[in-house]
Order: sequence, then structure tokens, then C-alpha cells
Amino acid sequence: MQCKGTPFERFVADAMKKIRIMLPANVDIRLDDVLDTVSFHADPLRGEEAEIAGRYQIIQDAIQRQATVGTNYYTAARGTVTPRTIDPYHLHGAHGAWYCIGYCHMRQEIRTFALDRMADLQETGAFFEIPADFSIDEYLADSLELERGEPRRVVIEFDGSQVPYIK
Repeated sequence: MQCKGTPFERFVADAMKKIRIMLPANVDIRLDDVLDTVSFHADPLRGEEAEIAGRYQIIQDAIQRQATVGTNYYTAARGTVTPRTIDPYHLHGAHGAWYCIGYCHMRQEIRTFALDRMADLQETGAFFEIPADFSIDEYLADSLELERGEPRRVVIEFDGSQVPYIK
């Protein structure tokens, strides 16, 4: 299973069982055969799987309960670890990594945090409300992958032989 070792492994297995139960008796689907003929690309999970799954669960629970979390966060750009207090709004998986998008009390703005860079993650006992005007689609709209910044207009020139692939 391509999601083995991810936080979704159990959910996918349960969904497959439910699909099998819901099908009419005269429809015979061997899930092992289906898994051999259907595939998708999933990047390997970045970081130690059990630790990431544990952090994912803590963040997911905190989002559901709107509970503030605290962590010691490693900032790769500066190579430093700083204590952070975060109101988690959303979990986003991209390129084999899980990210928590939420309000950072230190920076006083919505920021993106990689789960594999969090240490000592726990709920603080404080609670929050997600602002009514927060939209994950709008937050990610002007990002390249997860990198955010001011939108810029760019022109990319390609050799004519690449036109069929670009279209």
C-alpha cells in the first residue's frame, strides 16, 4: 500500500474494507489485483515515520479541539531552535512532508511549520478560534509549493520542441 507508514494508512485500509462490503455480491474485486494495476506517486515521508505520525495526531486533535500547541521548532534557514506557540488551523501534506499551517504567537502571523522540525510538541491548555476570514485556499493561492511571498510576473521561454509537453 502506497500510504504505508503515513498517518493515512489505517484510514485507507478501512476505506478499502468498506468499499468491498458496499459492492454487490456479484462484483468480484480482488484488492491485491487492483493495487497491482493502479498506482500513484507518493513521496517517501520525510522524517522518522512513528514520530511524524505522533505529531500529526497531536496537531489533528488540536485542530479539532481548537487547542493551542507549544513546540521547540527548528528553523532551517537560520539553523536555530526557538520555542513556538501555535494555533493550528490546517495540516497540509506536500512532497513527502507534513506541514501545520497556523497562527504563530511569536511572529504574530499565520506561518507554515514542518512537522519533522517540531520537538516536544504538546497542547498548552489554551484554546483559540480560527478567524472567520481564514481560507486555506487563499493562504496557499500565491505560493510556489509552500513558499510564500509577493506574486511576481515572470516570462519563461522554451525551445519550440517543448511546446507539445507544455500545452
